[in-house]
Amino acid sequence: MRSACSSRTWRESASPEGGRGLIAPRLILASASPQRRAILEQIGVPFTVRIPAVPELAQGPPAEVVLENAYRKAAAVAGIVSAGRQGGEAGASRVGGEAGAGAVGGEAGAGAVGGEAGAGGLGGLPILGVDTVVSLGARIFGKPRDEAHAAEMLAALAGRRHVVFSGLCLIEPGPAGGRTRTAAAQTVVEFRALDRSALDAYVATGEWQGRAGAYAIQGVGATLVNRIEGDYLGVVGLPVSTLLDLAPWVMSG
Repeated sequence: MRSACSSRTWRESASPEGGRGLIAPRLILASASPQRRAILEQIGVPFTVRIPAVPELAQGPPAEVVLENAYRKAAAVAGIVSAGRQGGEAGASRVGGEAGAGAVGGEAGAGAVGGEAGAGGLGGLPILGVDTVVSLGARIFGKPRDEAHAAEMLAALAGRRHVVFSGLCLIEPGPAGGRTRTAAAQTVVEFRALDRSALDAYVATGEWQGRAGAYAIQGVGATLVNRIEGDYLGVVGLPVSTLLDLAPWVMSG
């Protein structure tokens, strides 16, 4: 699968001369999500972005789906960075096996990551892929196609408890191609009972667009929620506690 990406480096700091200078990134975020970028900025992690274009799983056990998709994103960018070009072959092999929610998965070779080659000199940086899905029992809710699909998802979730699964994949450069590690997390979300007018009003905001489960808990979607159990930021898009278990060094100075 041919993959394309765009890039940008986040987080600025004052230079000794009083101007603004870029801080060297600590990782590459393999995601187009503005929510994930905002979370990394919120906790003070400098990063750069590569946006992979890879096919994603839409069905299967939710914890396995998010781990696989997170791996595909990171692996695609690993191919891009190690080759020092704007395209590459995306791998699609599952990583982490039966890694459970909230647990760090197994280790595997990171393929062609590392070496001296790198897009823009970033070949030595770890690459983070992340994926999120909403699950109601065995049914996975991805991103809605249109307003009608969004309303259908929200009606199914109304008055019920669902689980938001997050998968993380970190590909780290190193000897013999480096290593790949994965982790998964889950947060239980309970929706309020919602009548048709409440559902229609939320759909009309347009906030459901591009959101797994058709809502954004950090926005107007907070009005749909009764309570949560677990990591709030996992529902937003990136479970920070799981990231720190996987890569505590991201908070180093």
